[in-house]
Amino acid sequence: MNISSMHKTMEESAKLCPEDTNIKLIIRHSIRPHMEIVDGKLQDVSLTAEGAVLARQLGASLELSPGSLVYSPCTRCKQTCEEIVNGFSEQNKISDLSYELFSSKVFSSSHVKDGKKCFDNFKELKNEGVFKKYANGEELEGQYGLRDSVTPMLDCIFATGNKPLTIDIFCTHDFQMSLFLLGFFGCGQENQAKILENWPKMLEGIFLWGRRDQFYAAWRGEKCEVIL
Repeated sequence: MNISSMHKTMEESAKLCPEDTNIKLIIRHSIRPHMEIVDGKLQDVSLTAEGAVLARQLGASLELSPGSLVYSPCTRCKQTCEEIVNGFSEQNKISDLSYELFSSKVFSSSHVKDGKKCFDNFKELKNEGVFKKYANGEELEGQYGLRDSVTPMLDCIFATGNKPLTIDIFCTHDFQMSLFLLGFFGCGQENQAKILENWPKMLEGIFLWGRRDQFYAAWRGEKCEVIL
């Protein structure tokens, strides 16, 4: 499968995907402006103009028709999905593309057991510190562990869409992407270092294909088999 992406290693990953099957794409939302914390919560911001254009360009490059698009319930994730569909439809001159689009909290909060305690963890430790806790198997008060955080997202991914010759897209955030990478490629020191040194970027994604109990993941030109 070929795509056009601002991330060349994502193009390499797409080439690893088999043809004539359903593909899943887990992707971080496109480019957004800086976010501030207001009343104890991160702002819900829209994509920048550049972010919207880049998502549309990604959609225009897809060889498979978008089947189902699921997004973390925030504006930037919804807009990313909408612009991908717009780009595909415009490129292929389709005015009535058949697809489903809906939000799911699992792609924003599957790791959250207690919202206040979880917020405090990220405020104190930042993404990197929380990531290291997960990677090293350390418990965090107010949060589920790695497997229990990833499992609900995977269950949703493989229960959604699945039509042949379509691509199902799941739009989420950088922290969730890092959890997937730990779950798929392991928690060893080498993989931890690779993730931390080159954190998941906006509009960068992981391709999946196969069955829920045994599937393949492609990320930055590398493929692995996953049983999780």
